[in-house]
Amino acid sequence: MEKEVTGLYISGHPMAQYAQTVKGLKCITLSEVAVAGKDGSRHGDNDLVKIACVITEIRLKTTKSNQTMAFATIEDLTGSIEMIVFPKVMQACSTLLQEGTAVYISARISVREDRPAQLVCESMTSLDEA
Repeated sequence: MEKEVTGLYISGHPMAQYAQTVKGLKCITLSEVAVAGKDGSRHGDNDLVKIACVITEIRLKTTKSNQTMAFATIEDLTGSIEMIVFPKVMQACSTLLQEGTAVYISARISVREDRPAQLVCESMTSLDEA
């Protein structure tokens, strides 16, 4: 609860304990995703990327077809970004989609002119299992 109360991690970021694991998985950082599609960036719209992060916030939404999808805020040591989880993926990974869970994600980058870059989740596993 320290981040919610103070706005920052006092005892250390939850991802710090996974630093060696993340290096071995060859993930990109969320700061790289944030600049996707801009000049000098290695990544662009619709690129498939691997991310190691912690879920910090989840907002559930019911679709027109009465299925549940989620908008999750994810965070690593370099920043945070919004991730969309569509109903099919939501069904497959609903047990992992909880605040505070460290996850390894395969996602596509979504870059639009009028808003910041987002990720569209394709699969998710626990970072402990990755």
